Amino acid sequence: MYAEDIDYSKLDERLRGGMQRWIERAILPGDYLCACLRNDLRSAFDKVDDSGPEDVKRTIRWLYWNAPYLCWGSPERIAVWEAVGGIKNVADALALDSAVGNIMQASSKRVHAIIEGHAKSMAAAKREADARERECEPGAGMEAAHRMK
Repeated sequence: MYAEDIDYSKLDERLRGGMQRWIERAILPGDYLCACLRNDLRSAFDKVDDSGPEDVKRTIRWLYWNAPYLCWGSPERIAVWEAVGGIKNVADALALDSAVGNIMQASSKRVHAIIEGHAKSMAAAKREADARERECEPGAGMEAAHRMK
C-alpha cells in the first residue's frame, strides 16, 4: 500500500488532515483519533463530539477498510508506526511488527511459565497443608499408634 492509494474522502472531513498526517508521517492526531487508532473504543466514545456513536463506527470502519493494518489496532502498533515514521517507511515497519510480535510472544511464554510455576507451588502447598491437617485430626495419633503395633 502506498500513500497515494489511500482514499480519505470517505472519512469525516474534520478528521482527514489528522489521519493523513498520522498515516503518512506518523504525527499523532487528536485524542479522539488516537483512541480510535489504539482500538480503545471506550475512550473514543468518551471523546467523540455531539455527533455520537455513529462517528466512532464510521471512523473504525474507515480504518478497517482503508488504513494500513500496522498503523492502528493496538497501543503496540501505534508505537511501532510512530517509531517508523509513517507509510513511506513501511518496509521498516514490517520488520518492526515482526520484532514486536516476537517480543510479545516471548513475554507471553514467560507469563505462562510463571503462572504454571505458581500453580504447581500452590498445589504442593495445599498437599502439605492437607497432610498436616490429617495429622492434627482427633484420633490420628491413636491410629498411628495402632499401626505401629
